[in-house]
Amino acid sequence: MRRTVIAGFALFAVAGLAGCGSSTTAGSATAGSASNSASKQSGSEVASAGNQAGGAIPARTIAEISTRTTEMLSTKGSYRLKGAVNVEVPGKGGQNVQMDGAAKHSSSGISMSLDYKTSGGPGGPGGDESFAMAYQAGVLYMKLPPSAGVPADKPWVKISQDGTDPLSKVLAPMAKQIEKSADPAEQLKYLKSGAATITQTSEEKVDGIATRKYTISVDLAKLVDLTDDATMKAGIKQLTQAGVTELPYEMWLDKDDLPVQFSMVQDIAGKAKTTTKITFADWGKDVTVAIPPADQIGELPTK
Repeated sequence: MRRTVIAGFALFAVAGLAGCGSSTTAGSATAGSASNSASKQSGSEVASAGNQAGGAIPARTIAEISTRTTEMLSTKGSYRLKGAVNVEVPGKGGQNVQMDGAAKHSSSGISMSLDYKTSGGPGGPGGDESFAMAYQAGVLYMKLPPSAGVPADKPWVKISQDGTDPLSKVLAPMAKQIEKSADPAEQLKYLKSGAATITQTSEEKVDGIATRKYTISVDLAKLVDLTDDATMKAGIKQLTQAGVTELPYEMWLDKDDLPVQFSMVQDIAGKAKTTTKITFADWGKDVTVAIPPADQIGELPTK
């Protein structure tokens, strides 16, 4: 039972991180559908039109976005992020998750920490709660609320991808998925795969920052053949079984092709509607990633 509670919090962490890397693993079954039906252009066609218009921030092709943004992410190496995930289930109400944190990317890997607050919902993982997540060197740390039954002075539990303890054995795949979800380079590689198409682009300001907005549609039939990730394949299968064939999402890039905002709406009729919005800031600045000290890491109660 305790493991189930932790899995619930970890799932919310994964859901939030799905947008952090401009992920193509999830998106919108509704947003952008009008532009899809009206005019579906290739990435190169949309980019060419934008460049001819002489915009301050040139429109780029799918391949250019993937290459350029990955290069800039590697150069900057750090950022702060804030976001919200709202889930609405017909007849059962909704649940909102707010998150706030920071991440660092280097040749040695990814480190990040996020604080979460949940509210509403049909109970679960716990209705109104606060918890936290940290990740470093292949190890996931979860700071659980009192409702999870952890000691007040040792609120963190440790989940290792190669751990032999019972908790790690159960949740190690989730730790690995969090690492992939948090790595923009890992996610952006799918943009060059032929599964993604730019359907619309325009210049917009986000919180006073000049950006170029892209609406991108992902063909699920093509995407499923391009990944060997079991979790990703399972998610795509669930969507296709619900009748979803394409997933448009939106992202806003600044003049350096760095992400400023990411948005997606996944609406499966009669089942659930999930809205995700992530904003990014302080690229390349000195950010704090809070990894818990050893004396705050405890064991999950067995009863």
